[in-house]
Amino acid sequence: ADTARPLRIHTLGGPVQVVWTRADDFQHDMYGTAQINRLAAALNGAGQITAWEHRVGDFHLSMFGAYNAGYDPAADGDPWGGFDSPYVVPDLRVDLALVESPIPSGAWRAVTYPAAVMARESFIDEIAHTTGTDPLALRMALIPSPGTITRGGLVINKGVRLRRCLWLAGEGGKWGVL
Repeated sequence: ADTARPLRIHTLGGPVQVVWTRADDFQHDMYGTAQINRLAAALNGAGQITAWEHRVGDFHLSMFGAYNAGYDPAADGDPWGGFDSPYVVPDLRVDLALVESPIPSGAWRAVTYPAAVMARESFIDEIAHTTGTDPLALRMALIPSPGTITRGGLVINKGVRLRRCLWLAGEGGKWGVL
C-alpha cells in the first residue's frame, strides 16, 4: 500500500527574508577585503576642524568582476564611508588606492563600509578627546542642517535624520550634552 502523504503547499501572503547564519557565511561566502585607513585633520585655535584627510587602501571586490587598474573610484563615491561622510568640514580630501585581491573577495555582510566608517567615527572620538569636546556635541556640530551635501555627482541627504538618530541615542543613553 502507498503510504506517501500528499504534498501540501502553504502560502504566507508576503515576502520571506532568508539570511545565512554566520556559520553559513564562513562556509559559503567570499571573504571581505582587508583595508587600511589613515586619517588626519587640521584644527584651528578654537579646536574646530578646518581640514580632513581620509586615505584608504583596499583590495578590489572581485565579486564585481576582474580588477581594473583604470577604475575611477570617485565615479562611484568610493571609498564608501570616506567620500560620503555625513560631516561637513571646510576642506575634505578622500583618496582610495585599490589593488588586485589575491583571493576571491565579496561583500561579506557589508561591502567595504564597516572599516572606513569605524575609522572615521573612531577618529571623531580622538578629535573630541584631543580638543576636550563632547563626542556627541562634535558630531552634531559637524552634521549639516537641513542636511544636504553635494560631493561630485553624489547628493547626500542625511543631516536631519542622522541628527535625530544621534539625539535619540544620546537621550536613551542619558548622554550629558542633550
